[in-house]
Amino acid sequence: MTLLRGGAVDPLSVIIQILATLVIVFLALPLHELAHGWVAYKLGDPTAKYEGRLTLNPLASIDPMGAMFLLLFGIGWAKPVPIDSRYFKNPRSGVALTSLAGPAANLLASYVGCVIYYAIAAFAPYNAFVHYILLFFSYFSFINAVLAVFNLVPLPPLDGSKILAALLSDRAPEHALHDRHAAHRFRCAHGSAECA
Repeated sequence: MTLLRGGAVDPLSVIIQILATLVIVFLALPLHELAHGWVAYKLGDPTAKYEGRLTLNPLASIDPMGAMFLLLFGIGWAKPVPIDSRYFKNPRSGVALTSLAGPAANLLASYVGCVIYYAIAAFAPYNAFVHYILLFFSYFSFINAVLAVFNLVPLPPLDGSKILAALLSDRAPEHALHDRHAAHRFRCAHGSAECA
């Protein structure tokens, strides 16, 4: 976060970074969890649908403590989507695809943010207002990219550990996603960078 880096602080830049983080909390994290649940549903697991988690409604996904940590420290978490891999016809590929869906959703959001960033930079006359709009999409894209990469780290309870377990062990699918009921899935969104 800008405030933690020392030196001169541009108040508007800090506000823009906070706004981008709020968009992550209220849109990107729900999108991440929705992607898990939607892919699982398409592969035969209705658990997320029955529990009302196939939605972008942030109230279904936001963990208040996780959201607060994300705003204050750049690291937070959302409520995990319940998945039962026993519904999958092919549990190993089902676990891998369902786990991959969340990071893929964040990469897509990051890409869309960069497209908007470059479109504005290319066609809008540059002024102070456009500068801060570009700064917003820069933060938005970067944070989503970091969320995606961080969640692919193969350490529990991150998505990468589910993917690795599904690929390496015949027994992994029986438990690889059940721990989503009990464990918070951590999110990392720290720092800032231009889309370039």
